[in-house]
Amino acid sequence: MRRVWFVMKDPGGTNNVLPVARLMRNLSTQFKVKIIADANGKAPEILRASGEKFEVFSSAEDVRKKYSDPHLMVTSMCSGDSIGRDLVPLLGTTLTVTMPDSPWGRYEKEWCHSNYWPHWLIVNDRVGARIAKELWNFPSEKIKILGWPFLDKYCGFDIEKARRETRIELLNLGAQMSLMHSIVLFTGQLKGTSSVLRELVAVLNEIGEEIILIPRLHPRSTNTEKEACEKALGELKVGAVARMDQNDIDTLIAAADVTVSMYSLTLVTAAALRRQNISVLTYAGLNVFYNDIGVMHGLMTSDHPFKLYSCIIYKTEKLQRALEKAFCDDLYAELAPCQKEELVVDGMNAWRVMQFLKEILGIENCQNLNRGFGD
Repeated sequence: MRRVWFVMKDPGGTNNVLPVARLMRNLSTQFKVKIIADANGKAPEILRASGEKFEVFSSAEDVRKKYSDPHLMVTSMCSGDSIGRDLVPLLGTTLTVTMPDSPWGRYEKEWCHSNYWPHWLIVNDRVGARIAKELWNFPSEKIKILGWPFLDKYCGFDIEKARRETRIELLNLGAQMSLMHSIVLFTGQLKGTSSVLRELVAVLNEIGEEIILIPRLHPRSTNTEKEACEKALGELKVGAVARMDQNDIDTLIAAADVTVSMYSLTLVTAAALRRQNISVLTYAGLNVFYNDIGVMHGLMTSDHPFKLYSCIIYKTEKLQRALEKAFCDDLYAELAPCQKEELVVDGMNAWRVMQFLKEILGIENCQNLNRGFGD
């Protein structure tokens, strides 16, 4: 029986890897699956809520002290020091697979050293594959485009129900809100959110149309950043601000006429639900991106990964036109073709990844496989 470890840390990585672990765990006569949660991330909390059996560890060394090496390790590509990353160079003959949950992964940050490069990368689309190939000089044949498993839950998602229930809730929140108003959902990053939110509010004031603005800040925003965002929201002169922090974010994305952010993965969710969305990468937004993700050696200048799913805004003056198109539902016609081509939402992405993992576990002489490039 093949021993397989699934290692996860951050929310995005956990949500992307867990569906595959569940499928392989169901094949109990073929695989012995162990789910490992990094104590330094949100994985333990998410896994607890999922009902799946898992173990929490604080370091890669602790994992290896307790268990012998598996035949295969699948890890999320999470931020900061992570158990999944640190295990890669320690597992001598173990097959290693990394599953980034965004187009850019953490290629230029925590995973930049070739010691951490796995045997295979599983990405969602051609741009994700191109970025890995160019930033790491990673072999094309070791990059598999199989879709993001975290998108599977959106197959059959009832958008109309979400819109109807959310709009009724909004109506109950205050008399100044109307079911006829356009809903703008704004989602923030960990840093720099207030600068972009201020730009958005200024443009909405310029348009002058009555709207409902729903702000969702990053859960780990500092008090200083939260205060700056509140100040920006106080400058809105049209429509109303609706506080819906306890609502499911997927439902809010479905209900909104347009989702606006810098590079939050909520934009990917919006695209998966075939909703209008805008990525604001003006001077302020782009600086936040570079500081968080990396400069990506100029790859972002002409072909941002979100170009496949979102309306990319590099200049504030173009944000007004994009929002006006969204309020008329005209933005959807521009975004829909790429969204449908690049984001597969058929409920089978996790199954495709599982089939690939089964395939590579069938390879003999695994100890002769090289990790990444140049090992």
